[in-house]
Amino acid sequence: MALAGLAEGLSDIEGAALRLSLTLPWIGWDRGATVFAIFTEFFIALIPLLWIYFFAVRGARWVVLGFGLIKLLFAIRPLLATLQFGAFEPLLLLEPVLLAIALVMLFTPSASRWLRSRKEVDPATFN
Repeated sequence: MALAGLAEGLSDIEGAALRLSLTLPWIGWDRGATVFAIFTEFFIALIPLLWIYFFAVRGARWVVLGFGLIKLLFAIRPLLATLQFGAFEPLLLLEPVLLAIALVMLFTPSASRWLRSRKEVDPATFN
């Protein structure tokens, strides 16, 4: 999802600037500030995923779950708005469904086994 947001933002910088100006109107969203904000959103989303994958930090699952649930709430909002106006877009279901599947997969038994199996690296290995 973060990679899709990065690609979408960089492909339409003016649209991303408009979206950001609606959220944070007191900032002057020129091209440089918009690109910086797009990359900042990407890396903030990437940090807990790196914690999980490279360091097997079990608590990172809860961070990802919290942010994922917040994102899920915000992804449902446009879906409800389109339903209210009678124009249903099936592609609006894609993000919430994929996000829900990803969040559930964080807590599967195989994910828990993988996190338990990660061992600390012996510092003598690098000597």
